[in-house]
Amino acid sequence: MPVRLNGLQNIVVYMFAGIKLSQPFLCLASLFLLSCGSDVDVKEMVVVPDNVSEDFRHIVSSVQLIPLEESGEHLLGHTVDVQKCNDSFIVVDARNSKICRFSSDGHFLNIIGNRGNGPEEYLDITNIQILDGLVVVFSYPYKILYYSPDGSFVKSDTVKRLGLNSFLIGDGLLSYYGYGGEDNYRLYYKGMNSSEFDNRFLHFDKSVIDLGIGNNCFSERGDGSVSVLDSYSNVINVYDGGELSPYLVFDFGKYAINQKFFETNDPFVGAERYIINGNYAIINKFVSSDSIELVQIDRKGSKDDRIHTIYGIKSSSWKWYSFLEDKGDDDPCNPFRFIEGKTIYGVVDPNYLPAFIDSYKSIANNWDLVNDRLSDDAHIIVKFNLK
Repeated sequence: MPVRLNGLQNIVVYMFAGIKLSQPFLCLASLFLLSCGSDVDVKEMVVVPDNVSEDFRHIVSSVQLIPLEESGEHLLGHTVDVQKCNDSFIVVDARNSKICRFSSDGHFLNIIGNRGNGPEEYLDITNIQILDGLVVVFSYPYKILYYSPDGSFVKSDTVKRLGLNSFLIGDGLLSYYGYGGEDNYRLYYKGMNSSEFDNRFLHFDKSVIDLGIGNNCFSERGDGSVSVLDSYSNVINVYDGGELSPYLVFDFGKYAINQKFFETNDPFVGAERYIINGNYAIINKFVSSDSIELVQIDRKGSKDDRIHTIYGIKSSSWKWYSFLEDKGDDDPCNPFRFIEGKTIYGVVDPNYLPAFIDSYKSIANNWDLVNDRLSDDAHIIVKFNLK
């Protein structure tokens, strides 16, 4: 069963359980030995600037704060994902195998499902999906469970093995395995009535140490297609009508991973030399609406002692921003989750709450209503309304 750690966005560990590693290596290399991907045709290149100094705050006209009512059985861990289901929020604490539903103003409503080995329970949550008003839970290694928003069980499906992230589309399932895929492919599609995979994408044939995708590598687009992130890749692909095509290609400049990382005979030496002590950049999130697109890029220079996160936002053209840089704890804040129109929904964990309030209190349009509900140990959902 995969183990998820904080650090570089929920790195998936398939090896080294119980082995004591140095903290820098553990944060970057909770990894497993596998392979490197093939080239793709470049259709559009987005140049990422080396220096990003403009704060995201400058493009926000107002924010709405939604403090979550957390206590007891619905107390959430450090890193959570948030999705919207009708007029409520579904909050996933994958590390602690917990799914909670909150009202539009943050009040706790109910738990969805339970952790366990029973037929209606989940063990290890890879990700969730909101589909036709139901909450779909992908539970490693093989269960897909469907719940109504009130938490009642609806049905379940089983597959041979789920990947790191999965997504139901049409009458089938996309599942991303990274460099642990069978037959040297990272992405697979199967019809729900098929016993075997119907299609395979993203072939690999070179051995590397793999860095797993974080919260969710899939994001539904307005036209019904699905964007797909890929470990180590600077390419965002789109799956549509049975085909996978490059959509955006990012030029990371000096932060691009040294090609020698993929060629080193000893993968551990390669990881230490070209990742831990080298420059790297990875795409960790991509979400979009009909109005804007947002990409999160985590990167580290060879002389940096921490990861730096930048955000690219495109309405008419790409512009780049930081968010609460060098504030809070050592992990980047990484607040953004999904977009509706020109509103970006995010979640701020308690470690960043003082810095966030300091920066955004003056433009919070409901500060007087929620001030007495803010807690030092609870998350807040934030609606960022862009200018």
